[in-house]
Amino acid sequence: MEEVLENSIKQESQQVLIQLADDFGLDYDKLQYVMDNYDPDTSNPKGMEDLVSRRYFDKFKEEHPNTQFQNFLDWKGQVRRQVKKVYETQIRPLTTEIS
Repeated sequence: MEEVLENSIKQESQQVLIQLADDFGLDYDKLQYVMDNYDPDTSNPKGMEDLVSRRYFDKFKEEHPNTQFQNFLDWKGQVRRQVKKVYETQIRPLTTEIS
């Protein structure tokens, strides 16, 4: 039963991260790494700088030419806020269910 719950939670978490990665043009594996190592008490979570690099912004702009994020710093700030929000509201509550 515990394995079924873990798989269900893992699948739900994966769907949330896929959506976040798609919304901002992020590399899913790098996003997963940030979430796996996320520390809400630090201002620069492990792996975050690589996640919000300019190359991902350039890719995002290419795929979303009409986006509201016209400059790198706006996009980067929004990604950081969304990662924190998703972690605090969706990922952490799921992981505490299996702890």
